[in-house]
Amino acid sequence: MSANFFEVFVIEPLPGKTFSDPETIKNLQWILDQAASGIEPISFQFRKSVDSSNHLLFTASWTSIVGHDDMDLRGITAQCLRMLLSNAVPVSTITPYFFYADASKVDWQAQVWTVEGFHVKTEEKGKFQQEVDKSGLAGAWCITKQVPPRPTVMPTDPVLVKIIEAGEERAKARLALPNPDIWAMISGEDGIGDFGTAVKDYVSKVDSGKWEKYLVGSSFIPLN
Repeated sequence: MSANFFEVFVIEPLPGKTFSDPETIKNLQWILDQAASGIEPISFQFRKSVDSSNHLLFTASWTSIVGHDDMDLRGITAQCLRMLLSNAVPVSTITPYFFYADASKVDWQAQVWTVEGFHVKTEEKGKFQQEVDKSGLAGAWCITKQVPPRPTVMPTDPVLVKIIEAGEERAKARLALPNPDIWAMISGEDGIGDFGTAVKDYVSKVDSGKWEKYLVGSSFIPLN
């Protein structure tokens, strides 16, 4: 089974901005296109929440962590974060997911996804994993992302330097904590069927949302 790298998180617009504004859409598309123009790309998408116009799901996937880290090494991650943070912020109440999973099990063209994060009770991880093994669903245990590599050539722009340093500090803070027992998954509009019922006694809570296809990165846009 392939072990492709995924990064998934939810954003909301800054005050005074909306995700329907043409300039904001242009900026978000720029982010996706920069990511898609790197090495080992699989898919980069923003999806709209079916329930809230103020929430977008960002999903990025690479063949391996090498593609993800290459963006840091070339300084693209900091540029994308600057663009993102000028338009939106991550939703602090929704856990970001970093995990390795088989990207071939994800229907990237699906109009609507169901994305769920199962907060598994530590003492029930074994039983939960047994149900996962039976299901064949597209998901995996979340990991704690390591401190990102610095760009090969550090930028002179103080804003970009600050973004890079802040990212390092966030990573160090995450690594100082126990790895969360969260199993994240992406499925179709109808969700996971009997799996949720089978594992309900093994989890403390489930974060769940439905996300409609909105913006997709193009690998044919050159880096600026």
